Amino acid sequence: MAEETTREYAKSFFLASKLMGRGREESYALYAWCRELDQLVDGEAASGLTTDERARSLDGVAERLRVIFDWDSQAVPTDATYADLALYDATRTVQGFEREPFEDMIRGMRRDLEPNAGAFRTFSEVESYAYQVAGTVALMILPILTIGTNNANDFERRERGVALGIALQMTNIVRDVGEDARDRERVYIAEEDLTLFGGMTRDDVLSMQTPTFDYKCAIELQIQRALMYYAQAREGVVLLPLSSRLVAACIAGLYKRILLTVRENRYDNLNVRAYASKLQKLALLPVLVWGSIVGTNDEDGDMRLDFSDDSESGQAYRVAMCRIFVAIASGDDGDEEIARCADILREIKRGVPGKQPMLSRSRRFVEWYKSSTDFGTYEDERIKIDGGTIFHARR
Repeated sequence: MAEETTREYAKSFFLASKLMGRGREESYALYAWCRELDQLVDGEAASGLTTDERARSLDGVAERLRVIFDWDSQAVPTDATYADLALYDATRTVQGFEREPFEDMIRGMRRDLEPNAGAFRTFSEVESYAYQVAGTVALMILPILTIGTNNANDFERRERGVALGIALQMTNIVRDVGEDARDRERVYIAEEDLTLFGGMTRDDVLSMQTPTFDYKCAIELQIQRALMYYAQAREGVVLLPLSSRLVAACIAGLYKRILLTVRENRYDNLNVRAYASKLQKLALLPVLVWGSIVGTNDEDGDMRLDFSDDSESGQAYRVAMCRIFVAIASGDDGDEEIARCADILREIKRGVPGKQPMLSRSRRFVEWYKSSTDFGTYEDERIKIDGGTIFHARR
């Protein structure tokens, strides 16, 4: 039953799982348990239930989890669901499972029951939530991906795995803004990120019918944050055994395809749900598989900003670049917006000794960016800001 659940509700993961060697059934058990938990909060199982009743359902999950991870008693929860039983079997088949990631996920689900669910003030709060509801999955599945290596608890693998989980959750957040606003009156974008663009607020997003220029810029910033985590995760993929490396690379690539589709949709995630079609997935899969084997997925056309500088000038640089990206991609007052933001970048250069931001406003750059949003082919192009490549592409 866990396999059927995964096939129906996690199509990208199910497709990638076909590349797994050992542990496939156990990975389906993990997905089934996570989905059942989510359904108790926001799905069909929660329909008609009060917040208190949903909270008690989570209490029941936590208690059954305690029994499952009681290695001494080996008892099976008396009121176990099919997902509980699948998880119980998985934890007895594969060594290395820890209870903490499962408990952290339950804590994340409880946050969605709070009156101000999704009202995050800072991105650090979004990051914490993303770890609880998605980064934890990486820690759950790592023992399966490292079967036979005795390295499931390797720090770097865990850290990079969590980064991938956060990247996937950021993709979900970007994809589902419209759905979350309409169905749940939630906005999972940090207020500090919204405010950067025209003083936008959560209420503005909740009432928005058509994406404004400032809104598109805020979404581009979220895309950039997700790309940062994908880049961090990519460094950990090579640490996995080959079959597991294929799975992780494919999941990351398929989800990133969804993320970048939001750009192709001109940032309209209020009315259009981005997705990767079955044909696109099948076309992308061999590229991802080959790239994970020969190690060429490190330069895949990302247009990625630098988030290492937390200063005021660093923030101004990111805001300006997001506005430039959106102006070119959307065609909204492009020339005027690019010129204004180029002036901002020159001010950053003058205000920060040693910094030399450069911005190409050539026709070649504009045409390159436009083609990149459609996943066309393009010549090697590197745009550098403050001495570092902020994005790149290769033919």
